[in-house]
Amino acid sequence: MALLGIEVDARLWLTVIDAAALDARDAQWSAFPPNDPGNFDWRHDVGLRRKDAAPFHVAVWHGETLCGLGLGRKRGNRVDLELMEGSPDPNHPLKHLIRFCVDEAALTFAQDAGAKILRLVDPLPGALPLYEAMGFRVVHNRAGDLYCEREV
Repeated sequence: MALLGIEVDARLWLTVIDAAALDARDAQWSAFPPNDPGNFDWRHDVGLRRKDAAPFHVAVWHGETLCGLGLGRKRGNRVDLELMEGSPDPNHPLKHLIRFCVDEAALTFAQDAGAKILRLVDPLPGALPLYEAMGFRVVHNRAGDLYCEREV
């Protein structure tokens, strides 16, 4: 992120999505109207991914504030990033940076897992220019699915 001119400090840290992260989401995010779209059932979805052979899940923190979550899995030669959500607090300290944090964590996971492609599954159409600026290619396949991907 420093290469992008984004200043971060030692209060930024990443963890897996564990009970503490899920509890923080429930406690900290419930005071705000839910993200639209978003407001995923993280407890359910993290539980499903834990059954995968190679799950990816990351919680993005700034100090004690949970700012974002990301979830995916390795599938063959790629890592699919399936869910990403930032805190609904409009003033959280990493506003507009969650996609970069989750992307960097997923990219590192993909490299370590020997994947060749990082794929964003079902991206929001309005976010496509943001993902293209981050180096992703927008793909519409024959089945009508929309995703973004880039080489690892």
